[in-house]
Amino acid sequence: MSMQAKVLTKLQTGKAFTASQFAGLFQSTEASVAARISELRKDGYAIYSNKAKSGKTTYRIGSPSRAMVAAAYNSAGSSVFS
Repeated sequence: MSMQAKVLTKLQTGKAFTASQFAGLFQSTEASVAARISELRKDGYAIYSNKAKSGKTTYRIGSPSRAMVAAAYNSAGSSVFS
């Protein structure tokens, strides 16, 4: 299983993870995790970044907001949704 698939599988549990947690789970670097998150976003997954109380960035998967859908439509038109 690719690292991208592993990250997606973990996110689909509904929990939030930091890049360092992912790096530890997959014996990788935080930069590599950030690249996989970016690829998943490019593939259409709504992955949100939030700041934890500790100050670290956490990632979680969610549903796109109306604002995100509107931004995609305004950027690329209706072809995005076909």
